Amino acid sequence: MPSGEPIIYEPGGYRQQTITLNIGIKDITPEHLSNINNWLAGSGKLIFSNDPDKHYLAVANNAMTGNRLIERFGKIPVQFLLMPFKRENDDNFYQIELSRNGYGSWDGNTAGDSTHPAGTAPAMPTIKVYGNGDLHLTHHPTGTNIDIYGVDTFCIIDIPSNRVFDKNNNVILDRVAGNLTAIVNPAGSGGITVSSWVTRVDVKFNRRWL
Repeated sequence: MPSGEPIIYEPGGYRQQTITLNIGIKDITPEHLSNINNWLAGSGKLIFSNDPDKHYLAVANNAMTGNRLIERFGKIPVQFLLMPFKRENDDNFYQIELSRNGYGSWDGNTAGDSTHPAGTAPAMPTIKVYGNGDLHLTHHPTGTNIDIYGVDTFCIIDIPSNRVFDKNNNVILDRVAGNLTAIVNPAGSGGITVSSWVTRVDVKFNRRWL
């Protein structure tokens, strides 16, 4: 894969970027080419060989253009439409150390873990909150308050998908009050306060880079 940063910044914000790669193919039989076409169709994670710990969200376009090139040179040009930001490949949850504050609640930092490099773009975390009953969370960078009612054991606040799940993986947005889309951590930071009856908080950082 080519090196270099494919994301272009514009005054109005970040935009998608298209890159074209030439992929060498040894077996150019119709059956094999059909399998390659099926593999390249759709969207998913695109990982560059010079940065294997991160990925882009990408859409493969025009996978099977250039049949004459395949026949003559054994190569196929493939276009990828990259979504803005590199994203970390780490899908693990990490327990956040909580400290009792003066208001009977707990404070925790969702992006201050020194064992994980901070991103350079806003992060969209996934937060697993343990407890029973009605749970409350305050996101410090934005002052956003989230309440989840009738929790049994734990719930998962998934900011990338703007959904909240119960322990059985059911969506429970009908029991949630607050603006989930506002919970975006500034690069390298992001703190939360949770109600005193929350027993534990785990976070999937979902850090991003420019």
